[in-house]
Amino acid sequence: MSAFPELEAALDEAARRLYGRRRRWLGLRGRVPSKSRRRAVAATAHATATPLGTPPPAATATPLGTPPPAATASPRGAAARRGARAWLPRAVAALACAGAVVVAVALVRAEPERAAAPPTAAAPVAVPAHTLALSRALAAAPAIAHDADRTVIPHAELPAIAAAEQARTPYPPGQSDTFDWAATPADPRDMTSINYRAEVTMLVQFRAACIWLRYWTASAGEQRAAATQVLTDAVRWPALRKLHTWSAVPAQAAAGNAAALAERARLDCR
Repeated sequence: MSAFPELEAALDEAARRLYGRRRRWLGLRGRVPSKSRRRAVAATAHATATPLGTPPPAATATPLGTPPPAATASPRGAAARRGARAWLPRAVAALACAGAVVVAVALVRAEPERAAAPPTAAAPVAVPAHTLALSRALAAAPAIAHDADRTVIPHAELPAIAAAEQARTPYPPGQSDTFDWAATPADPRDMTSINYRAEVTMLVQFRAACIWLRYWTASAGEQRAAATQVLTDAVRWPALRKLHTWSAVPAQAAAGNAAALAERARLDCR
């Protein structure tokens, strides 16, 4: 142990200032400072060393219970704290939403899987008795008098006259004739124009028979039985009485010959 600890400490401090730590000198260069450098260090230490016998400075005692001095807040720190207070409520709200989503997902996963119920097919609508009565009434109606009235129908009145004729004609449940009468040629000299009431009657009844033919092929059970009855009457409707291509339709419908009726619809009801 050295007899001059204060002097040795001063030398170490001066050497550290001039040359760094001693270990760095030994580690980097593998040698100690030269004699001339050591003399310079010693001279500096004598000039800065505390005289012998000088007592160390007394430590200032802090009275018991005195709070520590408050740290001076920098403007940057104050801004950072204000920013933290600004986004803290949003962060709490985001965490709450995330927690709710996690809980909801957990509940969905925890719920047992349920088999999806198959859609309930709508019950087929029965053919009303009034519809069958209209069919029988047309079968007993007199023949169309083509030469009785040769007055040309004004084209503007054609839809109303057709609607009145359709009201006396039977149609399947939920179906009607969507023919656009107003779109027909207005010039009576046009080959495709509709000019007389007899032409309207024939066209309405024939189109209704085609609708019943398609209804028969798409139905079953009581609905098909009612369609068979209407098709049996249809060949006696005034517009179809002389239409020989339909004479076999009643027997084909009664026998359930779907192929024959589908072919008749393809040929006549396009």
